[in-house]
Amino acid sequence: MLMISFSFVPTKDDHIMALRTFYLHKKLIWDIVIIIIVAQLLYIVSVFLHVDLGFKFSGAYLLVVPFYLLFVFFIFPFMVATMMEKDNRFSSPVQYEVDDGQIIYKTQFAETKLEWGSFQKVIESKYFFILVYSTNKKIFQFIPKHAFATTDDEQAFSNYLNIKIPKKEISQFDVKTPSVTVMILVMIGFCLFLCALATSSYLHNR
Repeated sequence: MLMISFSFVPTKDDHIMALRTFYLHKKLIWDIVIIIIVAQLLYIVSVFLHVDLGFKFSGAYLLVVPFYLLFVFFIFPFMVATMMEKDNRFSSPVQYEVDDGQIIYKTQFAETKLEWGSFQKVIESKYFFILVYSTNKKIFQFIPKHAFATTDDEQAFSNYLNIKIPKKEISQFDVKTPSVTVMILVMIGFCLFLCALATSSYLHNR
């Protein structure tokens, strides 16, 4: 039975990037964004076609998506990471011991033993493994890949994940590269464009 040991010190950047990676894979977040954008587009089309949709326009409503994305991917991760940075329970060194039966992680405050069944899926990006709990899908553990001493250890851990947690999502975007930030900013810019377009149409047709 292969035992893998590794350790790391969680940093503020680690917490921010892990949260962003996690939220990039939250279907509910993107469902909300899509619904709001579709509603905005319907309103804009209705204004140009002079069709009454049965509700009054509110400019503030069209600002929901950009502010929502800013909060989810920038403001909230920064707030959480800042709190965790100040809490020794989340910023102290962590040591993991992983084998076929369980995951053990230790800090200066406690030692926790978890069975593989404690996790319902794993999200893998270029820089992180994110293990999402089965009992509460809003909670996860993140393991930065720089924690592994060798690429063999990283591969052995990845093999365990493939066997023990079959549900795996590969991140198409890496939160440490500019592409994700650009993608989010483009989305925000597009939403702001919709706001301007809808506001202009509304004022023109009053």
